[in-house]
Amino acid sequence: MIRGMKRAFALLCIVMSLSTMAWQTAYASEMNNMGENEVHPMFTSIDNVYCGLTANNGTANIYGSVNGKVGQVTKCKIQIQLQKKTLLWWTTVETWSKTEMSDHASIYVTHAATSGTTYRAVATITVWSGNTTETTSATSQAVKAP
Repeated sequence: MIRGMKRAFALLCIVMSLSTMAWQTAYASEMNNMGENEVHPMFTSIDNVYCGLTANNGTANIYGSVNGKVGQVTKCKIQIQLQKKTLLWWTTVETWSKTEMSDHASIYVTHAATSGTTYRAVATITVWSGNTTETTSATSQAVKAP
């Protein structure tokens, strides 16, 4: 009995550790206006990104967008994945991509969603400013299909 409880506790600890991991590139700025040290994402070419997901009537609606710096960014690419939760990890269902020769881009796609399945969308965004690229990612909230 105690051995089983130890295994269950160890598994719970592993699951909790994995579920709290977040991967986001961050660059350290030296000081804020108050003279305090801070760490936060800094982009030189990206103004904002968005990744969203809704699910209803058996359909997942996936949306991604990026706005680059006007007059600086000449090309934007969005690659968006629909992922479903399987046990302890996420599995890619399908991937779409769109490239625009502009300082902004957006993508909207739909996919069949199975009732009771939990989905999320993950967008990988790249912008070009001359020969320089900048890449980031955004993840939607997890949504359980009704």
